[in-house]
Amino acid sequence: MREIGVEYHREGKYWVAQAVEVDVSSFGETIEEARAAIKERWSFISRIASLMEIRLIRISRLTIPLRTYSTME
Repeated sequence: MREIGVEYHREGKYWVAQAVEVDVSSFGETIEEARAAIKERWSFISRIASLMEIRLIRISRLTIPLRTYSTME
C-alpha cells in the first residue's frame, strides 16, 4: 500500500489534515479526529476510483470511445 504524507494545522477550533500530493483534506476537533476523518475520506475516494476504473473497463469493452464522456466538475 502506498504511503501518503499528511500535514496538520489548526484553523480556528478545528485541526485540518491535508494530504497535499493527492489534494484531499478533512478536519476534526482534535488531531486524532482529523487523522481518522482523512483516513475515512481517503478510503472512500479509493473505493470510488476503483469502481470508476471498473466502469471504464466495461465501457471500453463495448468499444464506446471514452472521449465522449465528460469529466466530473
